[in-house]
Amino acid sequence: MGPSLVIHVVADHSATQKFQERFLNKNDIGGKDAADEIHARTKEYLKSIKIDPDNTEILVRAYANVKSLGEACVRNGKMLKDAKLELFAQGFTRRHAHFDFVDVGAGKEEADNKIRGSWSPTVLPLIYG
Repeated sequence: MGPSLVIHVVADHSATQKFQERFLNKNDIGGKDAADEIHARTKEYLKSIKIDPDNTEILVRAYANVKSLGEACVRNGKMLKDAKLELFAQGFTRRHAHFDFVDVGAGKEEADNKIRGSWSPTVLPLIYG
């Protein structure tokens, strides 16, 4: 395999406006669909900058306090009360080998700490969120 692209997503309360109901309300299927869309759009982006997407490993890490984020999504009208963010996260994680939705638990800086801890001289992360 050739180069790798690492995408880090900080999924905190401020990110709820970026989430789409069509994914969140479908639980694990929505997580899989969201992973597929991120994968497809990333491959399109790589093509647009003349990088072979079929020879590039795409890694996505989303970090969130799943319980708190799920509550915020319901409160902000982004997710139905009977939808479960935990199931969305599981579907997202299971869809592609290098896609992970990591529950960092409570704590203001926990997601940021995970990202800082994953940087290395050989990996240039692209940060969303």
